[in-house]
Amino acid sequence: MNEHSENTDTTDAHTVKKAVMDNNSPDQPSTLIGLLRHRAQTQFNKHAYTFLVDGEAEEASLTYGQLEMR
Repeated sequence: MNEHSENTDTTDAHTVKKAVMDNNSPDQPSTLIGLLRHRAQTQFNKHAYTFLVDGEAEEASLTYGQLEMR
């Protein structure tokens, strides 16, 4: 392994560690319900789930907002 590769690995590990630490902050939802509610508030019209027929053909989809209204 060369010096550049070692530096890249260290940087990548630091980036991953920081992302994990940031996700453990008290401001982040800690449950699936909390996460879905947060997404409904911040990404109301974004697709959350897509239902497939036989695991292949798209049948229907729900946005985060539609899930919140249920």
